[in-house]
Amino acid sequence: MYFGFDCQEPATDNLLAGAAERDGPAWQDDSVELFLDTNLDRHSYYQIIVNPNGFFFDQDTGAPDLAGAKWDGPISVATEILPDRWTAEVKLEFTGLRLAEAGRTWGANFTRTSMREGRSCYTWMKMKDSFGQPALFGDLVLPFDPSANVVTGRATSGPQLFWGEGALPFEITNNRDAPVDVRVAVADEDAGAILAEEQFSIQPRSHTEVGLGCAFAQPGEVKLRYDLFEEPSGKLLYTTSQAHTVPEPMTIEPRSLILYLSEDHVAGSYTLGISPDAVAAVTLRLAVIAEGATDPVVTGTIGPKNTTGSFRIAVSELGAGSYELRAELLRGKQVVASQSVKITRRAGPFDGGLRGRGPEL
Repeated sequence: MYFGFDCQEPATDNLLAGAAERDGPAWQDDSVELFLDTNLDRHSYYQIIVNPNGFFFDQDTGAPDLAGAKWDGPISVATEILPDRWTAEVKLEFTGLRLAEAGRTWGANFTRTSMREGRSCYTWMKMKDSFGQPALFGDLVLPFDPSANVVTGRATSGPQLFWGEGALPFEITNNRDAPVDVRVAVADEDAGAILAEEQFSIQPRSHTEVGLGCAFAQPGEVKLRYDLFEEPSGKLLYTTSQAHTVPEPMTIEPRSLILYLSEDHVAGSYTLGISPDAVAAVTLRLAVIAEGATDPVVTGTIGPKNTTGSFRIAVSELGAGSYELRAELLRGKQVVASQSVKITRRAGPFDGGLRGRGPEL
């Protein structure tokens, strides 16, 4: 697609155009801007800012880790400065854009900033606080459906992934009348390493979800790039980057860190940060250990059915004192994660002082 801007300007010798490289601060210059919500979700959009010298800034607000200068879209720009105006032409290719969801209608806004005698802003659709308000964008109805013959993808993992091994879901849409062979690659952007790469054959006019096996050994933030290629040509059909969080492999939360002597159990909940497919292969082992001791006085084992659940361990025979509640996540005989919590057992208001268990309520 091509977008043209014709900006009348009585004194083009005074145009401000300080940005002199791609992704420079073109928003500080005389400029025109495009805001394109190509999947019409009224939330995400592509932004392109062009100054009179043809340098431009582009970002993808639909992927948090691509906001700012981190996205380089399939964009070409040409500008011309005339005595009474300056013009800009923006060429936008469809490669890698979010297209399949919206069809012929995009959300859009087009704006101009003039730095003559201060700052003046002009906008096609009226905004309230800033240009970047996609809920207020107008509708750009195209004379064709840009998704009609495309093959595109969509990473459907949420913000939280899993620890250890599992499958990342990825949707592939083939809007062509013929089958297509594709290759999907997932890479860790910070480490520069490909985590998974697989080929698939997608039937015509179909929507397919595939799983890409990945392993995450460390909890924390991870930035993944998802690339979809057509084979055998290797043409890039779709690309996006997303920030995710890999959780701790296991966390436990006792209901209380203080147990009265009248209470028979230590209870709480657990959360496993692993793939649901891996739950059947792990065991949760719990132990209560007296302060200063090494051997547990109470133990229990749980075979989890889901990634979340509850636990109860009988402690009626434990006297007052300080204890450690230790949880271990095992795969076979191997301990893959552990967590310890300090708990205290003491007399309560109905325990008859400090002489062991009091009367039951």
